Amino acid sequence: MNVGIFTPEIVMVITLIVILGVKYLAKNQFTVGLTAVVGLITAGVSLAYLTDDLGMIWGHSFVVDSYSIFFKALLIGVAVVVSVISFKYVEEKKIKPGEFYSLLVASTLGMLVMVSSYSLVSIYIGLELMSISAYILIGMLQEDKRSTEAALKYLLIGALTSALLLFGVSLLYGVTGTTNLIQIAEVVSSGQGALTATAASMTPLLMMGVVFVLAGFGFKVAAVPFHMWAPDTYEGAPTSITAFLITGSEAAAFAALLRVFNVGLSELAETWSLLIAILALLSMTLGNIGALTQTNVKRMMAYSAIAQAGYVLVGVAVATQSGIFPVLYYLLAYAFMTLGCFAVIILLSNNFDSEELDDFRGLSEKAPMFAAAMTLFFLSLVGIPPTGGFLGKFFIFKAAIGSNYLWLALAMAINSVISLPYYYGVVKNMYLESPTNNMKLTIPSELKFVVGFSAIAILGLGIIPEKFINLIQLAANFVF
Repeated sequence: MNVGIFTPEIVMVITLIVILGVKYLAKNQFTVGLTAVVGLITAGVSLAYLTDDLGMIWGHSFVVDSYSIFFKALLIGVAVVVSVISFKYVEEKKIKPGEFYSLLVASTLGMLVMVSSYSLVSIYIGLELMSISAYILIGMLQEDKRSTEAALKYLLIGALTSALLLFGVSLLYGVTGTTNLIQIAEVVSSGQGALTATAASMTPLLMMGVVFVLAGFGFKVAAVPFHMWAPDTYEGAPTSITAFLITGSEAAAFAALLRVFNVGLSELAETWSLLIAILALLSMTLGNIGALTQTNVKRMMAYSAIAQAGYVLVGVAVATQSGIFPVLYYLLAYAFMTLGCFAVIILLSNNFDSEELDDFRGLSEKAPMFAAAMTLFFLSLVGIPPTGGFLGKFFIFKAAIGSNYLWLALAMAINSVISLPYYYGVVKNMYLESPTNNMKLTIPSELKFVVGFSAIAILGLGIIPEKFINLIQLAANFVF
């Protein structure tokens, strides 16, 4: 067995151990956060030494390919950014840095396991490591009751949906006799195992397994009707952790979802693609409608995340016919625009201890760069050129039309229009309203860097997409 295949995961484990030691030796909180960032960057650099020919191990249960490397790079990048924007936030909110950063690394480790897994069991193990760490991270604002309530709600509903996912896995195992995705695909296509040659893919137990597995992943990506936990959880969680969940957790869940359905269950695509298309329609519509009435920007972004998950699900629904490239492109753009948005929100949270819509009043006067960047991120979320969000949505829109899902493409266009008012409300406050107070903002240099880098990345993805397309297409080709 080539141990090098686990290099990023090994580095993450070492980082986790070092953080737990440094928290007792460090004289300030910054050292703990810096240790996490250095460890995460080291794990990211180690990806450069992974190649496609490392292949699969453990009976094809763990794989290194361009697809997994792409997602590992994305997820580690998200974790680095979240760690950086948390430096001042952890101090302001009196969060224990040792526990915070160690759990952040542990959750990211779970994500890395998920995206390299070709077995339903290892996917589940990675998902639980990610989720259990997240449960604790969400409740780390000990002086805020909303944080405790958010953690409890996420824990209870998460435990329920984990049970649903595990039940679905058990059904698939009972029907096919395996949890390996490649072997599941072979059994389903050939009618072996508990399947008969005539009944094939329409075995009721098999379809029940598909539905339960889809429900489990639906919770992790906050798709309607499995989204009820999201607004309260995202609002009550530490702001940087909200960003981590919306970007990292959802990206990892989508990576595993694509593997399971496009590799293991591809023979059933006619059935599950329609189910996912319905989830996409509901998520887009209800997410955007829910965001229209929000006055807390974190809660508004929670509903926006539900809607954005709907757009991604459109790409998942048509992936077997059009490929998964549009999904990967949009997830990359979504990570940058969402992390940028939350960096701005953290700026206001650090200064005003609030994330209300009124806190954005007059931001263009106090922090013009942040106001301009926030506007750019919102334009990208809506899908306005020349941003990465526009191209990502365009690729998904084109794929939906090419797969004869015209009604879904139309729903995407309509929902983009529906989303305009709530994004405009924030922009209006930033540029057309006077500040509620004359307090000067304290702007940490790390927030300037994250916001500036995210803005450049969003424009780069929109203006010079060819720099990214070849790499993303290479990753997309390894799913099929």
